[in-house]
Amino acid sequence: MTAKEQGLWKVMAPVTQEDVLHMQSRVEVFRCTAQVTKLKTTDACPCCMAKWICAGATAHDARVTLRQVSATAGVGQVEHGPPAQQHVGVGGFEEFVNQCKLPPVVSVAMEKELLELGAVDIHELGPADWEASSSWQLLKPLEQRRAMCFLQRLL
Repeated sequence: MTAKEQGLWKVMAPVTQEDVLHMQSRVEVFRCTAQVTKLKTTDACPCCMAKWICAGATAHDARVTLRQVSATAGVGQVEHGPPAQQHVGVGGFEEFVNQCKLPPVVSVAMEKELLELGAVDIHELGPADWEASSSWQLLKPLEQRRAMCFLQRLL
């Protein structure tokens, strides 16, 4: 996170002193005093930090829930027969891969995992579903960021 040091830890509603202390215990402050003389024009990130925080919290909650469900796997499972019509590929997945410039090896594994889940279209999945998948972990951090920005636009 980047912020001005002056007033950084000032308590302001709805943030409480406890919230500030909680953040202070988890943040390491690096003081940057150098001035940048040559600034470059850069594109603004299409997702704000708050969306990343919410998506991360949702993914964490989903992983906890999935661990609980997988611990009880096998109890009351339903056998699914073959689909009435064979579906090839996940709808919207090719555009997702191309727009996000995902590596072919990861995209193949990701689509295979989505098909195993029974996905028909990428619109069926929420951010937590993507982040809980094992193939998501194969993406590099900036690939994950591009992918999540694309997915946030679908919501």
